Amino acid sequence: MKIFMSTDIEGLSGIPSWEWWKNNIKGTTEILIRHILPLIDVIKEYDSEAEVVIVDSHSKGENMSVLDFPEEYRHVFLISGFPRKDYMMSGFDGTYDGVIFVGYHSLIGGGGAMDHTYSSSSIYNIRVNGEPVGETTINAAFAGEFGVPVILVVGQKEMQWEMEKYLPNTVFVPVQEAVGRFATKNSLLHEVARNIQIGTQEAIDKLQNGSIRPFTFSSPIEVEIDWLSSSIADVVSQMPIMKRISPRTTRYTVGTWVEGFRWLLSAVYMSYLGQR
Repeated sequence: MKIFMSTDIEGLSGIPSWEWWKNNIKGTTEILIRHILPLIDVIKEYDSEAEVVIVDSHSKGENMSVLDFPEEYRHVFLISGFPRKDYMMSGFDGTYDGVIFVGYHSLIGGGGAMDHTYSSSSIYNIRVNGEPVGETTINAAFAGEFGVPVILVVGQKEMQWEMEKYLPNTVFVPVQEAVGRFATKNSLLHEVARNIQIGTQEAIDKLQNGSIRPFTFSSPIEVEIDWLSSSIADVVSQMPIMKRISPRTTRYTVGTWVEGFRWLLSAVYMSYLGQR
């Protein structure tokens, strides 16, 4: 078995705000690891030779290190650092059996703490084929184009509607609930570990019996991005694929989501030049 795990932090139990994260880097690492280890333990119970690739996907991918993992683990790898190709899905290809998202959060406007979609400083909203999408759906569709399903998502309770709409058969383990944009109600970590273990068992069972299917967007794929300012759109609209349809909105159309995903990341990186 070969599992790809992409991790964020906003959807972890115990992380209420970006300010808290910046002031508690060591604590964030411990919290993140305590969400990850129960997953790996269950995967190894099913297949002791399973390969697990973990992609540190918050900010610059420097939220944990190889020092944080037990020495007895075998065939467990960590991708970290930035910049890198495909960012939150770096290193992914069709050789994986399943995908797991940990610490994922609601899309911008979705009601979760620290809600955003790929860039809190550049993007106001992203729509694919006319429907708002978050990082979970965006990344799941990338995996889906390789024929690989997302089997488990651990994150914010406010993601429930996005899960039901796009990934209804994927196992979902909510561990955090918003009290405000920068305030959260958090499950205690021993309970989080137990719920993650149960969810991982269910997810692997579903993977093995074929009841979770890959998710993809219908082609042609139209992507509209509302930027936070017109100056960002000034910059991004210079990309040949982009059409500017309003002062703050650009649109592009692609045939595959692998292509669409990479154009999106390119636009996000370019958007930083327009922030003033």
